[in-house]
Amino acid sequence: MNKPRWWLYCQDLEFARRKQWEIALNETDSEKQANEIAVMTYLGIYSECEEQILRLNLTEYKQGREALYRARRALGGVNTWESLISKNISIETTIDEIDKAINNNEIICVNLVGGIGDQLEATSLLLGQTERHKAENGPRIEVRACGANNNEVDKYLKKTSASKFKACRQSFNKLEISYPVYRYWHEKRSDIPLQYNTMYDISKKREVMSEKLNLLVCWRCKINKDNLISTFTRSIPFNTIMEQMNNIKNEIEDELVRVVDITKYNCEEKKIISRNYPKITLVGDDIRSIGYLIKQISHSDKIISVDTSLIHISATCNRKVNALLPQYADERWLELMQSEGVYKNNVIIHRQKTFNNWGSKSISTLNNIIQNREDKIT
Repeated sequence: MNKPRWWLYCQDLEFARRKQWEIALNETDSEKQANEIAVMTYLGIYSECEEQILRLNLTEYKQGREALYRARRALGGVNTWESLISKNISIETTIDEIDKAINNNEIICVNLVGGIGDQLEATSLLLGQTERHKAENGPRIEVRACGANNNEVDKYLKKTSASKFKACRQSFNKLEISYPVYRYWHEKRSDIPLQYNTMYDISKKREVMSEKLNLLVCWRCKINKDNLISTFTRSIPFNTIMEQMNNIKNEIEDELVRVVDITKYNCEEKKIISRNYPKITLVGDDIRSIGYLIKQISHSDKIISVDTSLIHISATCNRKVNALLPQYADERWLELMQSEGVYKNNVIIHRQKTFNNWGSKSISTLNNIIQNREDKIT
């Protein structure tokens, strides 16, 4: 769904739902219809979305499978990972192959998929599962970055605790499966609880007492041209960003608060920020690697982000991070925050209270962080 749908960007949720359903159900092209119905999961319509995807047989399309997965997770379905697995894969045969590899003490290579955050989240879990499975004769795991920016992820994994089981090269002698297939197998065959482990520990040490609060912020997620509604709902409008900065303008000017902003702004926006808040450091154009973000995280006292990559990197590096999520957020956060490990320990969720309205929630979140000086070091 590439075309802008104006009703998705207003604050009338019921109108947006009615209008989007009308468009989705009247679409005659099946693939486009899968895209339009998938949008409904970002409007909090889950049961009807699941029903229509199955009724119209839209799971042959990637968007249809992903929407079914999101809907079923939000509804608390059992083993929702099956929804993501291509129909070209004989899932039960693959499950038997995994069991056979485990019984033969053979290595299983798990291919990481999705964006940078998805791949780090998966690696964190596989680290935790490897530790938990030791006493249970579980799978011997290797991982390979195969998703977006896989070269950068691969480079980063070499520096983390995951380096010990990172696949060095492709081997036709090993069983290779995707991460969704591994998760499907795990939920079907294993009763080992989910646990997410630290990958690269940069937990901040208490420094010499200082009045300055180092704040690392990201107010927008990366633009997804194939899913503009997801980009919009997760990002904070520029006017609201300016309101937030104005709210702490005195602290910034008095250098009580130092703000490093990794948000990607356009040229005009950068001029406005620099003119009004010259002491804010804009580094959105400087990000070239995960290592650069690690450096910014390590120098920060508090982190606030709508971008899930920064949230995943921070959490798996054992740093607390304030996550600003839309009203109908990615359903995986339900599982992440209930599972033992780095997400439950480090991520502080601040959810949008009303549809497409960040103002009061994001500003109050910033206020609380600034005012709670005694909790400055996380």
